[in-house]
Amino acid sequence: MTLERGKGADRLLPLAIAVGLFLLRVWRHPWAVAVEGSDLIVPIQLFAHPEWLVGHPLREAMTTTLSPLQWIWARGWALFDWPEGIAETLRLALLCGLAVGGVWTVAQALFKNRRVSLLAVILLIGGGAGALGMGFAWKIGVYHAWHFVAFSCGLWILAALLRGRWEWAAAGLGLFFSIHPTHAVILCGLAAPLLLWAPNRPTGARRLRCAAWFLLALLPAVIYFLPRWQIYASAGLDPETWWALMRIRKNHHLFPFSWGGYLWGGLLAYAAAGGWVRHRMERSEEQRLRDRGAGLLAAGAGVLCAAGVFFSEIRPVVLLAKLTLLRASDYLLLLLSLYLCASVESALSDPAPVRRWSGIALAIGLLFLDYAIRWTLPLVFLSAAFLAGRSWRLPEGTGGRFAAVVRTGLLGLAACNIFVQALPPLFAANPRLQLRLASENADWKETQDWARENSRPDAVFLNPPDWSGFEVFSRRTPAISWQDLGRSIYSSQTARSEIDHYLRYHLGPEPLPWRREAFWGLAEQYRSLSDAELLRLGERFGADYAILPAAAAPHPTLKPVHQNRHFTVYRLHGGTG
Repeated sequence: MTLERGKGADRLLPLAIAVGLFLLRVWRHPWAVAVEGSDLIVPIQLFAHPEWLVGHPLREAMTTTLSPLQWIWARGWALFDWPEGIAETLRLALLCGLAVGGVWTVAQALFKNRRVSLLAVILLIGGGAGALGMGFAWKIGVYHAWHFVAFSCGLWILAALLRGRWEWAAAGLGLFFSIHPTHAVILCGLAAPLLLWAPNRPTGARRLRCAAWFLLALLPAVIYFLPRWQIYASAGLDPETWWALMRIRKNHHLFPFSWGGYLWGGLLAYAAAGGWVRHRMERSEEQRLRDRGAGLLAAGAGVLCAAGVFFSEIRPVVLLAKLTLLRASDYLLLLLSLYLCASVESALSDPAPVRRWSGIALAIGLLFLDYAIRWTLPLVFLSAAFLAGRSWRLPEGTGGRFAAVVRTGLLGLAACNIFVQALPPLFAANPRLQLRLASENADWKETQDWARENSRPDAVFLNPPDWSGFEVFSRRTPAISWQDLGRSIYSSQTARSEIDHYLRYHLGPEPLPWRREAFWGLAEQYRSLSDAELLRLGERFGADYAILPAAAAPHPTLKPVHQNRHFTVYRLHGGTG
């Protein structure tokens, strides 16, 4: 099936759709991700502006470099001790190398033109570096550029598997564990059909060589992650709690929309891997049965993950499987965006129901999918490339089935998101879901704006433990952040200080146990503090102000200096900020 480009002014339709959805998404939530996620602010904002975090345990490990190259160099050497510096430098170099190879491979497969492929590499890799350099203005773009680069690395490894370069794929997969372990697990799942069914799969001595390359390539990951486990283990953390704490800042994965995403992600990831296999070889009846069995396993895994999240007892294995399926849906959306970009364009000249509905599903899916920006960026680029006059061919016999899977999957994801966004109060009532109303995010940002304009640069704020990212817009020091224990992934040397920083927020007679339930209790304790207890906590951190949520206990003896619908800022006695 050949997807030809549109004609005349009609060629601008996919580009207009992509740009419009991108702007609409930014307008709907200009700060929601930045307020909630330290993935956006730690690598750029805080390393570039350590003066924002007076007294924060990470400050001494930070650097004032601003340019992307200086930032990468600083992450590799200045922020890590010697063996970790080597591992991190290699990790970033491999990430960039695999990304260039991935984008080049995908571009060559799509456009069959070296000039267009080179343009793809320049735009995508250069655009990612530019987003890093722009920092604050493009903090959302930084996050999504990073993930798109990671996806490109994964596509490069899959391309090596499809071409029978098993040693290259094994080494790349091992190295990928040090770049993004969850993505590496996804790749193992996507590669499984190729390993089972490919007629040229490695045997005998070649299989041993592949295993040796894989294990050798795992060494950077071991060097990179082992010091963190040793530090947390010395603080008395068991493996389950350590895993929970390292992922605690990813609490948005508990959103109900993810449950549908995990189920569809598993099914669609299997469908994509099966689609690759189907057009590469002829399958026997036995292989077809194996195909169906694997599909049932993927569906069952999605159901189990959804059930595990629903009952909230997230064990490490369940959590890893849950995140893996979520990332699998990310990979699928990247592949589907390539297909749908051409599909929307060709629908103008061939208004077949399948193509028309695929285009509608794309619009709905991108409009409601919470990570929409990540996919509109490649769509913008691909649309521009199609405008250059190139067309591409899908494998024979896969077009109709692939389009049906695309349509069903994206509409399913869209339905989950519509349900959640239409009924937020039902889920916001449960603090463990961490589903914020848009007005809460707006008030959190407004509180930060007030702090920036009305307090001294070295002022310290007590803040609710379950709200994070206060330093993003306030440029002031929060006493604690929900992500503090996760920030040691950037510098293991700060882990012990972070642990101590967190434990000091507890005012109870018994020490705070290393259990995830205790951290939710910490947030509840903060909301119920008396005036005297709040002042005592402020003295521990040298705080000038305290930010209390609307549901907190009243504080009659403290002076409120700022208030909105969801937060009140009190000046603490003796504060000079």
